[in-house]
Amino acid sequence: MAFGLTNAPATQQRLVDLLFGSFVLKVFAYLDNIIIISNTFGEHVSLLLRVINKLKEANLTINFEKSQFFPSRLKYLGYVIDAQGLRTDPEKVKAILEYPTPSSKKDVKRFLGTATWYRRFVPNFSTIAGPLNKLTSNRKGAPKFYWSPEADIAFKKLK
Repeated sequence: MAFGLTNAPATQQRLVDLLFGSFVLKVFAYLDNIIIISNTFGEHVSLLLRVINKLKEANLTINFEKSQFFPSRLKYLGYVIDAQGLRTDPEKVKAILEYPTPSSKKDVKRFLGTATWYRRFVPNFSTIAGPLNKLTSNRKGAPKFYWSPEADIAFKKLK
């Protein structure tokens, strides 16, 4: 598919969803990245062959230079995937820990967007983020940006 076309990513995702939707909880595809998860080497080889056949049927090819086969650990979309399961990527966490105190609504929105990526790892994320979400309001009559003690506590707790 040509780069730069407006609907190219959505079209690509729809295609991989159609191709691999029947492989529930074993094959994950995001745009042109395909992840195969298995419990045994034999199962992995079997799934890999099925994926290759599906790609061939769809007249798609694999870029072997960019491919990794049988890794025991994988960094993917800001996560680390290994035998222990899905975890946060320490490099991404470091960026959050070093995030400077926001000084505008835009800064707060940027921080919340980043932190929300890992919300599954933060119990009561929405409750903790409440004071920060209030700072992002654009409704008429909303108070001017003020970094309150409550916002600071929420910011530090989320970090």
